[in-house]
Amino acid sequence: MPFCHFSKVNKNISWSKIKANTLLQITNNCKKIEYLELTAIVISKLEFDTICKDISIPNLCYQKFAFQSIAGVDGIWRCIILQNTQDTRKIILYTAGRIYPLYAAIEESEKIMQLKTSPYSMNN
Repeated sequence: MPFCHFSKVNKNISWSKIKANTLLQITNNCKKIEYLELTAIVISKLEFDTICKDISIPNLCYQKFAFQSIAGVDGIWRCIILQNTQDTRKIILYTAGRIYPLYAAIEESEKIMQLKTSPYSMNN
């Protein structure tokens, strides 16, 4: 099963804020959380980018699955994956059965994340 660094979803939380929080969690050696893919929804770049501006706003594209995004008896979160059609970016949402995300994680290609977290990267 996959693992990710999740962030609490607050009002106006964006892709960039979750990315910064993820990098902070990596720097502080925080433990990743195991999750299970409930469903994967492929959405247009435009819709994906709109969601990325404020992940806290519920979106119709995943509403029919939101009530199923709960922790199982094993404690593992069942998450909704939003996949951008144009690249490898993904948003992983945990709603705890609500219509809005309670926690979110992001995923980019491993190569991009490794470059950006490398001590030799120009981005640090």
